[in-house]
Amino acid sequence: MKQIRFIFLLLLIFIATSCREHIFENERLYKIIDVGNADNVSVELNGYITDVVALETIDKAMIQDVSSLFITDSYIIVFDKPAQQVLQFDRSGKFIRRISQKGRGPNELPELREVVLYNNMLYMYGLGRKLLVMDMNGHIVNNIQLEKGDFISFQPDVNGVIWTYLYSDNKGNRDYYLTALDNNLNIKDQWDEKHHKSLHVKRPQKYFFKDVAGDLYFHHHLSDYIYKLDNNEANPMYRFDFGKNNNPDYAKISKLWKNDEIEAALENRTCVGDMVFIGEYLLFSYSRMQKGDTMRKYAIYNAKENKTYILNHSVEISFYLNQISADGMEFYRVIQPHWLKGKVLKEYEQRCGRQILEDDNPIIIIDKITDISLR
Repeated sequence: MKQIRFIFLLLLIFIATSCREHIFENERLYKIIDVGNADNVSVELNGYITDVVALETIDKAMIQDVSSLFITDSYIIVFDKPAQQVLQFDRSGKFIRRISQKGRGPNELPELREVVLYNNMLYMYGLGRKLLVMDMNGHIVNNIQLEKGDFISFQPDVNGVIWTYLYSDNKGNRDYYLTALDNNLNIKDQWDEKHHKSLHVKRPQKYFFKDVAGDLYFHHHLSDYIYKLDNNEANPMYRFDFGKNNNPDYAKISKLWKNDEIEAALENRTCVGDMVFIGEYLLFSYSRMQKGDTMRKYAIYNAKENKTYILNHSVEISFYLNQISADGMEFYRVIQPHWLKGKVLKEYEQRCGRQILEDDNPIIIIDKITDISLR
């Protein structure tokens, strides 16, 4: 009798384990973005220009480069990283104030590295592991010191968390983690990305982005996964699949340190680049890593239908990274005045109501995407 009970118990354990493995294997929490079997299509992004803003050109507001730009109902904020300054203009382009510049005072940064606008507050992070939070009137409302590590990128969210891509203080062999911090920059949780040394690739990337519902995501340019950041947790939402023997071995790459070793491990493998949600579609770039030939390609993923398409023509995805509206259908472009000639120049001058000279500050073009069609 005891033997029968023991065998029955083993059978129950086997069935439970088998069911658990079946659920894990076949009922994934993430969706597969299948690029390996995707069809080729043409895509049309239809829309129109909603506004043209010529930023005022005066000595105290000269812009070297628009590293980041943020647009609200009342203001245009420019982060000029080479000049180490943050400039504030109104929506007509009139200069208001210089918000921050390089310095070593209590509310200054020796080197300003990244600026994020969230909930009408400017979050400015820089050398010295200091985060300054400023309102739209130029007043510092918080000045926080990070005790350990340093940011690569960051994004606040509605749960009072500051999501960061943070690296450790270990010199010469640093570890990189997706990290959730509280408002005092204390670590709440960390996730090892398994490829933490891969940040030594040359091209930067936008790590945090949102979908049409306002949900926050994280993607590293040497990862197959897109993580959804919700309730202080990072969960894989999507995984890219480029077909058999095509995806890089990130477990192997995570053990490498030198650039040439990483590049060798990526040889003949496909990596995902930049991405952005436009309505229900995820537009992303990818490239096959080959010596002398790393041509970038583009694909579009329909999140509702769980269907992937390869675009048979080029798209300038960097433009679509510059979102303005929460629905992911409004974007901005930065135009240098010396690029403009003839009818286009006259049209923009008429729209912004002023003459545009070649050495003026940049012009901001705001576009509205009305619909997307695949053919």
